[in-house]
Amino acid sequence: MKRSLGVTLSAVAAGLGSGLLALLGTIAVVSTYLVPPPPTPGMPPIFMQVVLVVGCLILLGLAGWGMATAAGLFRLKTWARWSMLTFCALWTLFTLAAALMISVIPLPPTPGLPADAVGSIKIFVGVFYGLQAILGGVWLFYFNRPSVRAQFGGGGAPGPGPGGRPLSISIIAWLLIVGGVSTILFSILPFPATVLGMVFTGWAGRLFYLGYSVISITAGVGMLRLRPASRIAAIVIFIHAILNSLLMVALPGLPERLAAVYAGFPGLQPSQMSLAAAVPSILMGMVFSAIPLWFLVVRRAAFDPPVAGPGGLEPLLPPPLPPLE
Repeated sequence: MKRSLGVTLSAVAAGLGSGLLALLGTIAVVSTYLVPPPPTPGMPPIFMQVVLVVGCLILLGLAGWGMATAAGLFRLKTWARWSMLTFCALWTLFTLAAALMISVIPLPPTPGLPADAVGSIKIFVGVFYGLQAILGGVWLFYFNRPSVRAQFGGGGAPGPGPGGRPLSISIIAWLLIVGGVSTILFSILPFPATVLGMVFTGWAGRLFYLGYSVISITAGVGMLRLRPASRIAAIVIFIHAILNSLLMVALPGLPERLAAVYAGFPGLQPSQMSLAAAVPSILMGMVFSAIPLWFLVVRRAAFDPPVAGPGGLEPLLPPPLPPLE
């Protein structure tokens, strides 16, 4: 089928954006070696350099994903449409979260900057992220239209994604995998961990991050294979995230717990502004943990084993021989 103008423009936008991201990532990687970042107190000298390189590699990975998707869109590959839907869903989710966060988190006062200018900056940044969230939503709607699905061999009818999985399950699975991989970095650094309102530092925090990484990656891989036990593990992970945020705010001694968390991050000092910004951030994280939890509940049927047929095991047996004449 002939490629529509909307698909072509989407492929061009994905390619140009990915190329710019790759350029920025490459410049950032090179600059970390040409101009090493200043040392962070309480951390090994190479700490910030490793963090920056990992961040740059993530940018390059996203750029590679976008370029591959753009090439697939030009060729009307079925996987490219699902890749675009996944990207748009993540983009909409994170930009919407950023727009909501900037609207509720107070900005620290800047010397020499009028108070009304801070409010204007918040409005500008909120509108900027809000427009991106709207664009992601428009792309989601466009690539779900029957005419667009037909261009990619979908026949115009909605259906399961790659591997027979709903798109939401694939997105949650990859979020768990990427989150688990990134958490490995915390398991080798002395960052504090919060568990059901308690703060663990030192080796206890590292062991928690290591265990979380293993569980999260295992659950994500299992969800890609539609393993029912992995769905239960993912539900437990997100319920823990919600309870952890709720208890962090609700239990007495919130300022002391936040001070203990800030103390574990070199260079960060707790202040009234940081404490005021922490509560909306925690509550927002709780809301966004509830979104994948809802999808895991309503998409339960995707994890049910296939039924052989009304005859139970009969479809697995060879057909009976015809009667003798």
